[in-house]
Amino acid sequence: MTSKQHDQAEGFAELLEIAGSSLVWNDHPFTALIRTLQPKAEGFDLTPGDDNAVGVRAFVSAFPDGLPVVGDGFEDELGARYRVTRIIRTPGDLTVNFECEISYV
Repeated sequence: MTSKQHDQAEGFAELLEIAGSSLVWNDHPFTALIRTLQPKAEGFDLTPGDDNAVGVRAFVSAFPDGLPVVGDGFEDELGARYRVTRIIRTPGDLTVNFECEISYV
């Protein structure tokens, strides 16, 4: 692990301790940061779900059996469901970002 990766891991672990949310994927619990995404700028809104877009960021190591794929879903302890619509990963980065659509049961 490079010094940059070490610093990133340390900083992200601290963020998870402070503001992390507990989620479950395929009966596997993990902690992630969840943030609201800005809706895409459009002259008119015909795309339902833009207001429900969130980003879910977690350590890649939280998924030892392989990363979730588009269409997979996470669930939190309150019953909210996060369906993965896009995956953003930078080579060498220890974290992965999932763009998700959230729904409530």
